[in-house]
Amino acid sequence: MPREPMPRTPAASRFARATGAYPLCVAGLLLLTGCASDSGGTRAEPVRRDSAGVAIVEHPAELVAPAEWTITLDSAVRLAGEFSRVRYGVRFTDGRLAIADGDSRTLRVFAPDGTLQHVGGRDGAGPGEFRGITYMNRWLGDSVLVWDVQQRRLSVFDDTVAFVRSFALQTDSTTPFGNVQGVFADGSMYATGFSTFPGGGGPQPGRQRSDTPAYRFAADGRLDTTYSVMLSGEGFFRVFNDGGFSVMTPLFARLSTLHAGREILVHADNEQFDLRVYSPAGALQRSIRKLGTPAAITPSLRSAVVAHRLAELPSEADREREREALETMDVPATVPAFGRVLLDRDDRLWVEEFAAVPGDRSVWLVFTPEGTLVARATMPQRLTPLEIGRDYLLGVERDELDVESVVVIPLR
Repeated sequence: MPREPMPRTPAASRFARATGAYPLCVAGLLLLTGCASDSGGTRAEPVRRDSAGVAIVEHPAELVAPAEWTITLDSAVRLAGEFSRVRYGVRFTDGRLAIADGDSRTLRVFAPDGTLQHVGGRDGAGPGEFRGITYMNRWLGDSVLVWDVQQRRLSVFDDTVAFVRSFALQTDSTTPFGNVQGVFADGSMYATGFSTFPGGGGPQPGRQRSDTPAYRFAADGRLDTTYSVMLSGEGFFRVFNDGGFSVMTPLFARLSTLHAGREILVHADNEQFDLRVYSPAGALQRSIRKLGTPAAITPSLRSAVVAHRLAELPSEADREREREALETMDVPATVPAFGRVLLDRDDRLWVEEFAAVPGDRSVWLVFTPEGTLVARATMPQRLTPLEIGRDYLLGVERDELDVESVVVIPLR
């Protein structure tokens, strides 16, 4: 029977945490070590060809970026107040910032210097209230669009987060559900449907993928397009005699994700490095590839990942409960081809290099929408980008106790 997308476990949320003119020199947050790569290698241009009207951009396995960017928090402006479960944030055209706080279910607007200006929204079922903030983004003009999946309702706020109106997606018997995941420049929305398991039944014990259809809805909520490409997520299931089940993120999980930019929709399957760029209407435009095979999963690598996963659990009881599953579950032959994927406000693709055990810094490859490699960028692992623009990076910093701070740092 079709099911709504399952809530992510904390580990899955950490793995999947999401999201202008190209800078030549950047001070503060983004510092270029030079206009050419200092890796010592020879930069090879990608091979570009056409296949039935689709552009293929093929990069060599050993990439040498034209620039190396180092991202630090030295110039960060910290927004005032306490935050918890911040997953979405945007910057308005005048530099003010809107943040969605998941725990308080509020929207807050800050001046560029980080001082609080306005608060909107609250817990509830009335106009301008939420049972949860499932998605938030800047919408038409400088309005804010918020999706509440529990109420299946979209709410529009102005740039002071004053409530304007609510509306629903116009689903039907063939498309009974839409879960908003992104917005395009024209106000249309990308949404996902119900997830299903192979054969149409429920989950089976062990490692299993589920498929999720994807749709485009017009700015007024009407169904516009059913995309030909689907999302796919992998879980490790334990099924109980009473019909219930539990799910955890498997080791080296395979994921197929979609990411909406302003003018493009990107399909990313981490089985291989092949990012497929579509128009918002669903027409395939290009495929950005990197040759080579991902690294093999060795026994020592698996052991290190299991130890890291167990160390992240809050108690010894939790560790004992998960240890056997982590130590005995099947794993693929190779690691995923990449980690997270983000699109910035100019539709550049930020593709995180996969790290089996995260270190102090994450490493990203930055491509133009046409597939040209711009740079290799590093940033602190504790910094999760929410939005990257021409001259700023808005993100969440987490300290050693997992306490959140929202920061915005100028890029020049």
